[in-house]
Amino acid sequence: MVRSMTGFGRSTLDLESYSLTCEMKAVNHRYLDVTFHLPQSFTYLEDVLKKVVKQTINRGKLYITITINPLNDSGIKIEPNWAFLDQYMALFRSLKTRYHLSQEIKVNDLLQHPDALIVTNKEDDLDEVESAVIKVVQESLDHLVDMRKTEGKQLALDLYDRLQTIKSSILEIEELAPQVTLQYESRLRKRVQDYLNHSDVEVDEARLLNEIALFADKSNIDEELTRLNSHTKQFKEILMKDEPIGRKLDFLIQEMQREINTIGSKGNDERISVLVISIKSEIEKCREQIQNIE
Repeated sequence: MVRSMTGFGRSTLDLESYSLTCEMKAVNHRYLDVTFHLPQSFTYLEDVLKKVVKQTINRGKLYITITINPLNDSGIKIEPNWAFLDQYMALFRSLKTRYHLSQEIKVNDLLQHPDALIVTNKEDDLDEVESAVIKVVQESLDHLVDMRKTEGKQLALDLYDRLQTIKSSILEIEELAPQVTLQYESRLRKRVQDYLNHSDVEVDEARLLNEIALFADKSNIDEELTRLNSHTKQFKEILMKDEPIGRKLDFLIQEMQREINTIGSKGNDERISVLVISIKSEIEKCREQIQNIE
């Protein structure tokens, strides 16, 4: 199933003394790149959480934020992170002075930052805390993947439509290609005959046929059309695979671009040139869509 690389996931888990919330946003990226924004008390879990993410996500840049909200004061201790807050306020004042800003910062704005408070667990077992964080991250990943799949279906439908347009244009080129040499022969014979009408020289049929054969060889695009058809078929087959396919499609679209460029340079026919331009346009649109696929 095609999966987009963009998406959003959110999950909340209520424990006895506090509530955990995980939000994650994913955007396009060539590889997997995960950035965590965790409360200071959870930073030691970053490596564990990266492994959890890698089990589900293969490509994309992920921004993952975990926040903690106390439900009562029985199990946690909350203190201001003075080192962070002092630096934050110093930076804010410097920005106000430098850029002549008038607005004031609000306490709520400060507390929204995950590093503003230091939350320590008085009695909670570390294994229980780790399990809870992993659970809320996994649930968010599930929501993220669902959104990626939904967007992926739309990408797949668009790509199928474009592949069908490409296939139709290829069929037209296949019908036109055999006519190119015949039309060249007709034009060449006419030009030669028009020239010889004013002289006593006879047509050298052997040389004429040799010239036609050379043209036919140089303008032959059968191999390129065969490979382009094969690439189009492979493209559709890859779209049906239940695995990360973005890189495979990216490579395949480059091969399709190479073949159509060659067809364009060898076609020697205005009608084929128009179809080549149409195929190139569709290939480029496919390339843009592929950048969104995991």
